[in-house]
Amino acid sequence: MPTPTSHNLAALLIGTGEFSMAIGATTVAAAATVGWTDFGNVVAFTPSKESTPVEHKGSYRGVRTVDNVIDTDATFMYTFKLDEFSALNLGLLFGGVPGSVTFTQSAIAAAAVDTLVFAGIPTKNIWWDVTKSGKRIYGFTPTSVAVGGTTLTAGVDYVHDPVLSRVKFLGTAAVTLGTYTLTGSAPAIALSTDAGYMTGTVPLTMLRKTGMGRLVCWDQAGIILDHQDFFCSVDIETSGEINGTSFTDLTAKVTIFASTPGIAYNRASVITV
Repeated sequence: MPTPTSHNLAALLIGTGEFSMAIGATTVAAAATVGWTDFGNVVAFTPSKESTPVEHKGSYRGVRTVDNVIDTDATFMYTFKLDEFSALNLGLLFGGVPGSVTFTQSAIAAAAVDTLVFAGIPTKNIWWDVTKSGKRIYGFTPTSVAVGGTTLTAGVDYVHDPVLSRVKFLGTAAVTLGTYTLTGSAPAIALSTDAGYMTGTVPLTMLRKTGMGRLVCWDQAGIILDHQDFFCSVDIETSGEINGTSFTDLTAKVTIFASTPGIAYNRASVITV
């Protein structure tokens, strides 16, 4: 009987990945002073090598056949699926510096905000922003909305959005042209511990980040692949569908520079030369 082919079953891989980066560092020594930033949960990752081959064909007795192939360029990269919408990842998605701007507001305590002025009757069922000194505010709860000396009734003449701070007029007889005065309250938003505190990113100001990278792949027995200390760029190209029923992925591409490709170590007991 023929001898069955021996397979390396220990080399079968069901694994997970971790990616971290010393942002801005160009050498291993610089990475030691910068530290390593984790990019969060890696849902899946794909290593890939791309090259541009140029084939040489020789003519042998009337038949042109390929007798050599030369690669004119080559790229190695990782494509990651991430599912943490962190400030870092959102900054990369929008192509900007995360946290470069912040939103703050002073408390409003039973005070008037900017008036709404209409030359005609306000269009029914259109939202109008509530502002203070021309700046949009959040968390505003009106205690009074009035026009022409008439105080409107909430839920009858208008409704308000207490989170986004906007009002919608309902087209009743009390809703007329003129200047609408709004009085109410809104919380202070100044500290990172305050509800509603937000940091922002200006899109298209920094499309990608560069630095020293590390990729570790784990299986049930431990580390199976450890790609260490490669110089790379990171760009989050797209987001998956945000649909309210499933977790949304971000697609990140890590391109490794040939100047410092690092070393990809593997577990010798599994992958043998």
